[in-house]
Amino acid sequence: RYTLFEKIRGEENATAIAVAHHKDDTAETILLNLIRGTGIRGMHGIQARNGNIIRPLLCVRRDEITEYLRMIGENYVTDSSNLSSDYTRNKIRLEIMPLMRRINPSIVETLAENGTRFAEAEKIYNRCSEEGKSRTLADNKIDIPTLLAEPSPQSLLHEILSPMGFNGSQSEDIIANIACESGREYKSTTHTVTKDRDKLLITPIAATTFINETLPANGSLVT
Repeated sequence: RYTLFEKIRGEENATAIAVAHHKDDTAETILLNLIRGTGIRGMHGIQARNGNIIRPLLCVRRDEITEYLRMIGENYVTDSSNLSSDYTRNKIRLEIMPLMRRINPSIVETLAENGTRFAEAEKIYNRCSEEGKSRTLADNKIDIPTLLAEPSPQSLLHEILSPMGFNGSQSEDIIANIACESGREYKSTTHTVTKDRDKLLITPIAATTFINETLPANGSLVT
């Protein structure tokens, strides 16, 4: 649907696409991301703006919207799929959120406020990560002593490697075995990380394959 919205926006020369996500959607998204394990980036919930998409109703709850519509006599339609527990988000909406309201009647506001705090914390985290990358990474080589001196080596390593397809478990494994002998390799679908003395070497797999294929039969590379 966003592809269709963007097409219409271009045809109408509009500046933005406004969608009706509200505060309950943010609370549900935070819980969903927490369950899935998305890390700090998933804990800020739904963003008020993402490119051409804006969400002006994130500051109000679903019941506030429906009450306003009732007051002005405006009918609305509920998507029937929202009432089915077959979808994970709907399980959160229909089963988990009611239970959480028994513990905290203001759970929607609490989760939304925490999402705002996480969004601010994410800005600090991102800045620290970029500074850490500049200290540890150069020419596709990670300096191991510098990495280990960082406040959270594993988190920083994950930030460096995740864009290349490595997952959190692999970053954890690399750190756990970082004192092992040189030559140990870790692979994603696109890259290889190789321990070489006090460095971690990052190599695209395509480049590695090309070099191997150009070796003569005796295994020696001729230059």
